[in-house]
Amino acid sequence: MGYRNKGLLPYQGKPLICWPLDIIDALPRQVMISANNDLTQYRALAPTFTDGSPSLIGPLGGILSAFQQTNHDWLGFIPCDMPVSSSTLFTNIEEKLTDSFDAVLYRINGRANPLFGAYHRRCLAQVEMLITEGNYRASCLADALDVGWVDVEDPTLTNVNYLHQLK
Repeated sequence: MGYRNKGLLPYQGKPLICWPLDIIDALPRQVMISANNDLTQYRALAPTFTDGSPSLIGPLGGILSAFQQTNHDWLGFIPCDMPVSSSTLFTNIEEKLTDSFDAVLYRINGRANPLFGAYHRRCLAQVEMLITEGNYRASCLADALDVGWVDVEDPTLTNVNYLHQLK
């Protein structure tokens, strides 16, 4: 998608980020957006914060900053490029939250999705270590944690990574 902000690209009549926001808004939860660009547009949708990093460190920076912005033990995350349409996806995560896991994440159609799920505050040391090492891959974070996986088979549940998928 080049350097275009995916969350603001239109998908079926509304920006991609509005799909998960519409579902989350129906749940009794605090919603925040992690973004580093186009902050005015995101702030019009929900409270928005930036990871404050001079370099873009990706989703790990957002996870770190989200925990720094709140005092909650568990935080849920969903990528802006996943046009979900069911709140059941969030309740599936909540049902698996226990102290025996560092994270509860989705494995969709057999593929791990480390940006859709919930992380416990105790994973922060691992997040900070990866960032310090210059390793910004969320999959590496998931690999280092005790994860409770939520498996779902749904060919319509996918990330939008290419312009042709927006049509």
